[in-house]
Amino acid sequence: MITLAMSEFDRLSQTRNHFELFGLPVRFALDRQFLHSRYLQLTRATHPDMVGADPEKQIAAIELSARVNDAFATLSDDLKRAEYILQLRGSSLADVRLAPDTLEKIFELREEMETAQTVGDDEGVQSARKMAAGWLSDVTSQIGEKLDAGDDVTQLAQLVSTARYLRKICEA
Repeated sequence: MITLAMSEFDRLSQTRNHFELFGLPVRFALDRQFLHSRYLQLTRATHPDMVGADPEKQIAAIELSARVNDAFATLSDDLKRAEYILQLRGSSLADVRLAPDTLEKIFELREEMETAQTVGDDEGVQSARKMAAGWLSDVTSQIGEKLDAGDDVTQLAQLVSTARYLRKICEA
């Protein structure tokens, strides 16, 4: 049975962000294997059965366990992790305006996808998804490089916003 010493449990409860909770530096690039193994360790350690019978400790364990799950969901997803890092840096995607040419390309790709879906052109749908996925991969690479280099958050927010649009096309 894995248990956390109360001081470790308290330390985890006091962490300020997802990276700190998992013992990771605030960076886009991360060791996915470490993230997963740390997640398994934290989910076992924060399970309410591991803190004894005290109802207050069990409630605290449930809350911490929920934080662990939320943090893992955020950190394991490239786009969510990028958005989270921007949030930690004080940036909001709410007021982001994409460059007109980028927005136009996204709308054209989305229109191509919708037209192919409407007429039942499976090949056209797959082609649009493939183009969006390739573009998304390129944008995600740029996001990672720029985030870890500490680049301007305005440009990063535009890239993350672009990636959000592209992900929706890929998932449509």
